[in-house]
Amino acid sequence: MPDLLVSSTGSDRVLCYDGTRGRLRGAFIPQGSGGLIRPQGLCFGPDANLYVSSNGTGQVLRYDGKSGAFDRVFASGGGLANPAGMVFGPDRNLYVADFAGTSRVLRFDGVTGAFDKSFLSGIDVGLVVDLVFGPDGNLYVTGNGTGGGPEAGVFRFNGSSGLFDKAVIPSVLAAGLAFGPDQNLYIVVDAGVSRYDGTSGALIDLFAAAGPLSDPQYLAFGLDGDLYVGSNGNASVLRYDGASGQFGAIFASGGGLASPTYMIFTPA
Repeated sequence: MPDLLVSSTGSDRVLCYDGTRGRLRGAFIPQGSGGLIRPQGLCFGPDANLYVSSNGTGQVLRYDGKSGAFDRVFASGGGLANPAGMVFGPDRNLYVADFAGTSRVLRFDGVTGAFDKSFLSGIDVGLVVDLVFGPDGNLYVTGNGTGGGPEAGVFRFNGSSGLFDKAVIPSVLAAGLAFGPDQNLYIVVDAGVSRYDGTSGALIDLFAAAGPLSDPQYLAFGLDGDLYVGSNGNASVLRYDGASGQFGAIFASGGGLASPTYMIFTPA
């Protein structure tokens, strides 16, 4: 089974937990490795290496996807100052949400790491937090609506051109987002994780909110179909049934986990 990697933003490391039982395996990326400060976004590239946004240095760092050994500073420049969520697109380039720097999504060459362009156009969504390419190939972005943005919400942009399409879920303050196995859109809000219709954007329900959830930030679906949510208030990752949203257990904690933010499962 894959392991769960969690950015421990408060201790400058990426921790690894057994993907089945949540037992601590150790630090996949040790504290400060490669100059890492306040790790946030995590993604595996087409090359199977792990990419980590180093929020404190304004860089994206690359690590060996199996050993966690530091490779190199992969991406910087273009005004990148506070990288948060990131994802490799269908075009195999890297898209990075720059939370408090440019407040934009920046695109970097997926092979060389060279800055390409500020990708979004047509609307100012404020401070960008997280992003994901949807099943339709378009880019979905959470913006918090400050800094001149029209309002908080989840916004859709053309996945090829970056041109604004629509506010899919307007007037909601969201952090992490992900499409579930059911093709619906799940977003983290103050009360927990809300589920929206993946096509229309209509609210379905508050999907996950029980248990010791405190100050949720980001989320991930496992290969088992269950939902995993970072609980920043008690430095843990909680597991919820992926079909019903019923709270299952405190899945992962310990090992120096402090201010858990983004998480990802290793490739199968």
